[in-house]
Amino acid sequence: AAKTSLADKLLPLIEAHEGEVAVSVRHIGSREEFHYRSEVVMPTASLIKLAVMTETYRQAAEGLVDLQAAVEWTDADKVPGSGILSKHLSGGSKLSLRDLVRLMIAYSDNTATNLVLDRFGLGATAQTMAALGFPETRLHSKVYRGSTSVFPDRSQQYGLGSTRASDMVELLERLHRRQLVTPEACDEMIEH
Repeated sequence: AAKTSLADKLLPLIEAHEGEVAVSVRHIGSREEFHYRSEVVMPTASLIKLAVMTETYRQAAEGLVDLQAAVEWTDADKVPGSGILSKHLSGGSKLSLRDLVRLMIAYSDNTATNLVLDRFGLGATAQTMAALGFPETRLHSKVYRGSTSVFPDRSQQYGLGSTRASDMVELLERLHRRQLVTPEACDEMIEH
């Protein structure tokens, strides 16, 4: 029997979806790929947290932030949506920056994301993504804090962040190949 290609598997799913779709798939071992509108800028939703994590570890490697630093948070920091801090814990405690990154990635914690962003500001993630060759990958604002936007026009169009499917696949491959920040940072990021 003939092998079913990625296009044969994915195109019917794409065509059946009611909405805008962009897809980029790359098998790192075989290099088999499939792309559908992968260069189109799309909203990221929580995918942008991958770029935020990368920026956090870049700044840690340069000594600009300390992953062990205790970050105090309060109930006023809580925002809706995904996570543990907003729904399950009371403010007033302290967590390390590393633990906040873990919550941001492993549980998509929105409150933790904003606390991480408070350590280095909103523009830094977009600057680093552009330096890595991903100028369309931008965090626009803090989560559920649209008034903080550093890219108001893009916020209006895409929400929290924007990227291309091809950028996310390339970022993930660099992470897998231990080519983001340092190999040790990649190991920690993968662990998250």
